[in-house]
Amino acid sequence: MSLSNPSPRRMTRRGTRTLKAAYAQAQRDVKRMDPAVLAAVGRSKMNSQDLKHLAHANINGLYGSNHERFAQQLNAHAAAQVQATSPASQRTRNPFKQLSNWNQNRKDIRHGKQTLQMAYAQAKSEVKRIDPAVRQGIGHSRVSKRDLADLSIAQLDAPVRAGINRAAQHHQTQARIAASIAATAAAAPRQSAGQRVANAVNTASRWKNAVRDGANGAIAKAEKFRADYNERRQNPTGRSAPAQTAPTAAAQNAPQPANLAADKAAQAKAVHAGLNNTMPTPEATAQAPEATAQAAETGTGRHRAPEAAAAFDGIAPANGAVAPKTAAQQATAGQGEAVPAHNKHRKPEGQER
Repeated sequence: MSLSNPSPRRMTRRGTRTLKAAYAQAQRDVKRMDPAVLAAVGRSKMNSQDLKHLAHANINGLYGSNHERFAQQLNAHAAAQVQATSPASQRTRNPFKQLSNWNQNRKDIRHGKQTLQMAYAQAKSEVKRIDPAVRQGIGHSRVSKRDLADLSIAQLDAPVRAGINRAAQHHQTQARIAASIAATAAAAPRQSAGQRVANAVNTASRWKNAVRDGANGAIAKAEKFRADYNERRQNPTGRSAPAQTAPTAAAQNAPQPANLAADKAAQAKAVHAGLNNTMPTPEATAQAPEATAQAAETGTGRHRAPEAAAAFDGIAPANGAVAPKTAAQQATAGQGEAVPAHNKHRKPEGQER
């Protein structure tokens, strides 16, 4: 193939060599870049990998056909990163603050320079991974390494400067807004010393009244609780007793609750007294034959109904009186009620084995 029409492979090799030399030249030219750009790169928190991809994307966007959109996205991302990390420029007369700012700016410049140099060194070692069509286009263009190095640096410098300018505009806008707010506050009418004292007195008076009202409310609540407690103690059945009316004749003849309770207690006492004396003893049977005969007519002594059992039928006297006991039912030797000689747990003497 003639020299006027070189092969694509030869153009690709030429483009690869030219791009490697351009990246090496750019690495050496980093120290001559604008210190503001270097400081912005150092503050942007972008590493060498990010800058390497940005340099490759810019070259691909210039000599490739399908890489322009990707290069624009990376440039916009880099500009936004620089804008977010760019501080507002503040002037100060404090010498210590000035020295601190100068020292921090030097650190940012040094860090940005080192990061860019590392990025171009990595880009140089990875030139062969770029699209062959891009390298072939560089070979056909016959661009020199100096021009390509300057082009790469310019493409990398553009988004950084765009971020710096956007940050400066943003800080200026914020400063104008703060100034307008301060002017509005200064234009507001100010209170005189007497008005401020009157406001303080009124505030203290309101606090005093609030504390007093709270104390009075607490005292009133305590007094009300004490009154309710005393009322409940004096009237346990309820706070509001029904109104007293004149009793009728039927109500007067009806038994009162207190008397009714006494009558029921007397009836129960009489019943229990009779149940304790329903079982006659052999001695009492021998001494009172008429009582035994009467028991034979009505049933055995164990099952005979007591004289006071009529209290269950409602015919017991209202005062709870009990009929007199028979001789068999009288107490023996002043020891209380007569004790049966046999019970369900002990058999009589005649039936023992």
